Amino acid sequence: MCELTGIPRRTIQDLEKRGDCLVSNALKIANVLGVKLDDLLSPPTD
Repeated sequence: MCELTGIPRRTIQDLEKRGDCLVSNALKIANVLGVKLDDLLSPPTD
């Protein structure tokens, strides 16, 4: 993920641990995953 987004590994680790991040980083992750930012931030539905 770090290589694809350009986000430092430590930042990704902090995101996984805390669950929050900058909007700019969330946009990068959503783009790499091919999803909308809303989809990435929405709680999972059953």
